[in-house]
Amino acid sequence: MKRMNTLLGGALVLQVALAAATWSMSGSAASSDSTPFLTMTPDSVTSLTLTNRPGKDGPSPPLTLTRKGDGWVVASADDYPAKTDKVDEIIKKLTGLKVRQPVATQKTSHTALKVGEREFDKRISLTAGGATQALVVGGAKGASVHVRRADQDDVYLARGVSAWALSDQASAYVDTQYIKVDDPSRITVRNSSGTVTLVKEEAATWSVTELPPDAPVDETRVNAFVAAARSIQLADPVGQTVKPEYGLEGGTTVELVSAAGTLLYQIGAKDGDQHYLKAEGNPFVVKVSKFAVDSLLTQTPDKFIKSAPAPQQGGGMPGGMPGMPGMPGGMPGGMPGGMMPGMPGQ
Repeated sequence: MKRMNTLLGGALVLQVALAAATWSMSGSAASSDSTPFLTMTPDSVTSLTLTNRPGKDGPSPPLTLTRKGDGWVVASADDYPAKTDKVDEIIKKLTGLKVRQPVATQKTSHTALKVGEREFDKRISLTAGGATQALVVGGAKGASVHVRRADQDDVYLARGVSAWALSDQASAYVDTQYIKVDDPSRITVRNSSGTVTLVKEEAATWSVTELPPDAPVDETRVNAFVAAARSIQLADPVGQTVKPEYGLEGGTTVELVSAAGTLLYQIGAKDGDQHYLKAEGNPFVVKVSKFAVDSLLTQTPDKFIKSAPAPQQGGGMPGGMPGMPGMPGGMPGGMPGGMMPGMPGQ
């Protein structure tokens, strides 16, 4: 039985290799025997859902993009605005897939080609004209994928897109710049440790209100903190409903003042490697990387004080041996020739 499984597996690999070689010899241009895999045009698609393979924490939540007016929104995040060109690009690639003869026709081949019920790279559904076509996609060599219709066993090799490029992350289809304030003149952060206030002076340097006037300020640390406060990219849009578990109420508050006005945002609870965040005036809650906001959550005024340089080591010791701590008057007295008993030269 084991030998039979090995032979079947080898036959499948050979079959796929031959199909790929045949495709490669014909080049990237479509030949007369290649046909569109999907029976829909890019303009007719009104909804796209992408689901990643289950991870160690269980199934991944699907990402659903829906056409709304002349653009697209992330329906799974309360219609967060998507970038039309990004969504159109991926739909064009999917509807443009062309295939030849199937590389496998049996369900037993699905797992090896990553298009199985449990072992797959992506599950994709496209809706057009009220009809939905569901696909199962698995990675193949280069810019190509193995693909089958979810209700059929035949598996095809299609070129022009990789499984990796079919992202199920909303950040791949939206403008990730959530917070951006150009040239702020005042930044106030209220976190669990207290308040930090930075004010830009006329010389374009920053002062820290909570520090004594004569305290030396580390400009490098200040500039890094300002950059973190004024520009934050989202990792994932969440939605328009503010829930208590997001921890925004009573969380860290950041206020930025500039010539354009005042922007206020709150940083809330941690969820894995991310934090919830919401800007005042923006209806959407998002998640951001913890690394993007860590300094805002933990900063205290004293961390901006410039450290004194470490003392330099002495070049030698007076009357003693170079590189060792000096001794008054050189070596201890009473030693013949200035050497310790038992040392060479006595």
